[in-house]
Amino acid sequence: MSAASSIDPDSLLMLLIESAPDEATRDIAMHVQSHFEQRLWYEFSEALVELMTRSSAIRALALSIHDALVVRVRLELSPDIYTKLIYFAASQASTTAGGSTTAVAAADTPVDDDARGSGGAFHSLLMLLDGAAATLSSSQAPQHVRAVHCIRALVLMQFGPDVEARRIILDVRDFLQTIPSQDLSALLQALYHRALVCQCEQQRDHDQFYRVVFPFVTYAQAAGIPVFADELFVLSYKTAIAALLSKDVFNFGQLVNFAPFRPFFEQQADGEGSKQTSKNAFAASNPLCAVVMRIVTYCNGGEIAALEAYVKEHREAIAAAPDLHSAFASGRLGRKVRLMALLHFVYFTPPNQRTFTFASIADRCALPVTDVEVLVLSAFAQKLIQGKIDGLNGTVECTWAQPRILSLAEIRQLAGNIGAWRKEVEAVSRHMAEISKDIPK
Repeated sequence: MSAASSIDPDSLLMLLIESAPDEATRDIAMHVQSHFEQRLWYEFSEALVELMTRSSAIRALALSIHDALVVRVRLELSPDIYTKLIYFAASQASTTAGGSTTAVAAADTPVDDDARGSGGAFHSLLMLLDGAAATLSSSQAPQHVRAVHCIRALVLMQFGPDVEARRIILDVRDFLQTIPSQDLSALLQALYHRALVCQCEQQRDHDQFYRVVFPFVTYAQAAGIPVFADELFVLSYKTAIAALLSKDVFNFGQLVNFAPFRPFFEQQADGEGSKQTSKNAFAASNPLCAVVMRIVTYCNGGEIAALEAYVKEHREAIAAAPDLHSAFASGRLGRKVRLMALLHFVYFTPPNQRTFTFASIADRCALPVTDVEVLVLSAFAQKLIQGKIDGLNGTVECTWAQPRILSLAEIRQLAGNIGAWRKEVEAVSRHMAEISKDIPK
């Protein structure tokens, strides 16, 4: 399929050892060589996957590894391991062909045969995937066949939206609904959600993108095909953009507290964004990254004054992102941030104190008192809070607030509220005990 296919197994195994970036990786490469020579296929395949996971230099040889080693022994490999090796090979082949299994084109970008490399590497890659699906089908591994189909969808979408890819995603979705949850393959889930992430980005479906990106990263880690640091940074940035532009997401707690993404947001909060930028090629070429992550942090905390000052200071950087700039300029994002501030205000107020004056809401949400009622009605409509408005007395009584994922600092704040409530309950209990002494027995 490629020039690399002419490399004989012995030469490639030596190349793996020479390409290892450190001593530990070199030891694993030597184990791969030893297991291959001894025909210990289980140990060979496990070590090979570990080797690819550890080193980007080895992953750059994934297609050569497939052609020279994996094809020869594919029937001896477990479906799970074989599918992972196919995934690594397809990812490297896509990059070589000028695309990427994670690259995304605009939703209205036409995709022609020239862009896909008609008659060349692109179609050779599709043939590789067809062969892998046939091999797995003969092994009676239906979930892994669908996993390879998801890889095919990613390959098809690397240059833009694709009808066949959309059909594959729908077919896998229907298939997943027929499998008991305890029997579902984490690998299939990971590749299905990766394809969904790509499709949602191409369609600019910000709400759905926000919903599927977290299970994708979680399943990928569980399946042993983790999302590596550079792509994690890109995903955290794109998820931040999706959160800001989404219509239905008013709580960014899951984003800023998601363990794989949290370091990137903490670096911005600690003022270390420039250090991260210097280490990441995507961030180095996109100065908006640090700005967006800081905006998300302010929004999640309902810090309207700090957000407005920050946006004013960085208006030139924001202008470089047309969708984000339009959301600010139209006031759409401003209205969303005020709803988030109201939700934050209600959630972190003790339940026995959740009767608010219009003036207190106006002060917290940075808007005129005359606009408070409209804001609260919008929050009711979005099901962010529940309660009732007393327009005559100018108060809002809140009985429920949308649950949220909390940071450690927010948990400490809630713990303080619970501690204060406990003291009040104990005081009432003591008072009732004193009063009960005077009741005739």
